[in-house]
Amino acid sequence: MGLLAGVDCDAWLRDGGLVVTASDRAARALAAAFHRARQAEGLAAWPTPEILDWKSFARTAWLERATDARLLLNPTQEEALWAGIAGKSQSPATLLEGPRHRLAALAMDAHDLLCSYAPHYLQRTARSAWQQDAAAFSGWLAAFDDACRLGNLLNPSRLN
Repeated sequence: MGLLAGVDCDAWLRDGGLVVTASDRAARALAAAFHRARQAEGLAAWPTPEILDWKSFARTAWLERATDARLLLNPTQEEALWAGIAGKSQSPATLLEGPRHRLAALAMDAHDLLCSYAPHYLQRTARSAWQQDAAAFSGWLAAFDDACRLGNLLNPSRLN
């Protein structure tokens, strides 16, 4: 399976170690390789390896260590919040439920990308020059931040 910072990853996982990957896809690939190796050894059963993608790891760590009463949103809750915000915009693209939820999913992705790669744009003042579609998203993002603050909610992307 390869080396992980000088450690044999397969041996690490067999000994109960935790591996955190950059993505869900990488976690699935590593788990599949681990299971193939156990099958090649002729085993019929083995403990599940502890392999988490970064987002799952951050969520788990938050839930284990949270000291405040904020609710960490799951994807369904987050999408519903974005869809509600999009629906209030009265844009023709948000009048029907299907397109509204597709736009909500795109807003979730855009927010996640901002959190990961350009967190300075999470501040409203940094988005003041945005125009057209970006300005519309900025308004949605401001409404999302307000809803999270008022509802005592935390977006998982903000854990990064």
